[in-house]
Amino acid sequence: MPKKGINAIEILIENLRILKKIKFEEDSNLGKSPINIALISGGTAQNVVPDYAEAEIVIRNSVEADKILAKIKEELKDVEIEIINSSNPIYNDVEDIAQALGLKTKTLPYFTEAYFFKDKARVIILGAGDESDAHTTGEKVKIKDLNKLIKIYLKLI
Repeated sequence: MPKKGINAIEILIENLRILKKIKFEEDSNLGKSPINIALISGGTAQNVVPDYAEAEIVIRNSVEADKILAKIKEELKDVEIEIINSSNPIYNDVEDIAQALGLKTKTLPYFTEAYFFKDKARVIILGAGDESDAHTTGEKVKIKDLNKLIKIYLKLI
């Protein structure tokens, strides 16, 4: 009898709604910490009340990960949380490199491989195209932008 069971998927959905409404601290340069509910799974059959449900969530945190997690735990007290990967925002002082290449710097709230190299060297991220198109179905690069980027890479070599 479905009315007698506790539906784990319904509980998950309710908690995800709460999660999406949490007001996290914002960084003055990086802005908000966007939340992507990336995967949801649970249940075993249409005629069985789901006793299990889980979601995988990606948060592009603009502030320290510990602050984000503390706020989530404060709002979602009875939820099991497993951290798969955690990182903090990084800032590099690369104005001199940018000037030498004739570029202007811009701070963006993206995760890149720069995170893995940050302790070994100052890192500058270069790319062609409009960052507002990144990872969308409309992502594209103009040939003139690609040629400009090639010239910058050749300066670096």
